[in-house]
Amino acid sequence: MISDSTNISNNKPTFDKRKGIFNFGEDNNYPNEVKSVINNSVTASSCVALLKKFIKGKGVDVDFFVNKDNESVNVLISKIAEDIAYFNGFTLHIGYNELGLISSIKHIPFNWVRWGKEDVNGYKSRLQLSKNWHNKKDPVSEFDVYNPNVALTQISKIGIEEYKGQIFYSEIESGVYPMSLVHPAIQDADSEFKSSKFKNNLLNKGFLNNLIVVTKKFESQRQKEAFQSNFKSQLGVDGQGVFNHIEADLNSDELDKEIFFKEVNTNVNDKLFEYTDRKASDNVIKAFGVPPALIDTSNSSGIFGNSGELIKQMRIFLQEKTEDYRMYLDKVFSDFYKNSSSEVMRNATFEIEKLITIDAEVSADTGDKVAAAQATLKGSVGGVQALLQIQQSVSSGATDLSAAIEIIKNIYGYDAETARKMLGTPKIETTWFH
Repeated sequence: MISDSTNISNNKPTFDKRKGIFNFGEDNNYPNEVKSVINNSVTASSCVALLKKFIKGKGVDVDFFVNKDNESVNVLISKIAEDIAYFNGFTLHIGYNELGLISSIKHIPFNWVRWGKEDVNGYKSRLQLSKNWHNKKDPVSEFDVYNPNVALTQISKIGIEEYKGQIFYSEIESGVYPMSLVHPAIQDADSEFKSSKFKNNLLNKGFLNNLIVVTKKFESQRQKEAFQSNFKSQLGVDGQGVFNHIEADLNSDELDKEIFFKEVNTNVNDKLFEYTDRKASDNVIKAFGVPPALIDTSNSSGIFGNSGELIKQMRIFLQEKTEDYRMYLDKVFSDFYKNSSSEVMRNATFEIEKLITIDAEVSADTGDKVAAAQATLKGSVGGVQALLQIQQSVSSGATDLSAAIEIIKNIYGYDAETARKMLGTPKIETTWFH
């Protein structure tokens, strides 16, 4: 369920003077709310898993253990990739030795960290950490923001035994706190969960309509409760049906006049659920920016048939789309390596290996790779057939028109206007809801 925490102002979060932090969301619970909404949404959780997979790629070839928990660099990359997919950000604890060199790197759950107050120059140099910001008894720790150039100075002031290290807070997005990728469609993700829960309740309760049971008055409360318990056990898949029991003055000895039933129709329309669920799913997929066919496999079979080449190009597209994240991680970890206490790490090169290896004959330039793949697809029989299938899918209502346009733009490389012209004016089957 969505609360006020999702009403986040990215550039102007409120400052809590009592806690000494900038709130992350109106009630300082945005990361937890976002993760809960995503985990309860089939589409959003699938998008997170897919993005995580492509961001981390195959990891790094030369791995190192980087903390006392024996976590390796590749383990950290996996955790960071997941945080980026959920929150569009990540945090790490950086430990130092007495020489001011990095001796440990440890992942910190993103929802634990908040920015502290600004100094007189408007610069935020301190971060606050709590495992539960809504539990007043949970301790709060303060850390300096990551800056290896001042670590030795900080250590010299208090000694290595008292020094707590620094926290690295990612800067993938401008502003104090990042917005999750799902944010523009967070209501749709939540609606997907509520729709599923509502339908599940209908099945568990056994009746799609509410049931009113009218009987003669029972002579004792025990008899009444025994009747209700026995009747309830007959309802629903799990025997958890819901009904309203009314006792009335029925002066008859005939059984069919001593008890009768009345259903109150809920007017549930399966077609309406199908339409709204599909729209919600489409919006979530758009928010994450992943190719729909890599998420909605049931829909992709209808659009793309057995076009393995098209699916391959979608995967390559997503790999290139997540390249900025990998480049950012390359830059961040290269800095960690440069300032490491380990001579081996200082001499090592950090580079995340991509998930998909593209044929050598395709140009090394990212733009050329995508353009070459798109050109091949446009001229192939499979590519033309797939376009026809997309149009048929839109006409049948299985695929949203805007989603189809995005597919053609991203996979074939056409602009939106050309994609719309290629689709023509589909004869969309319309269902009227009463």
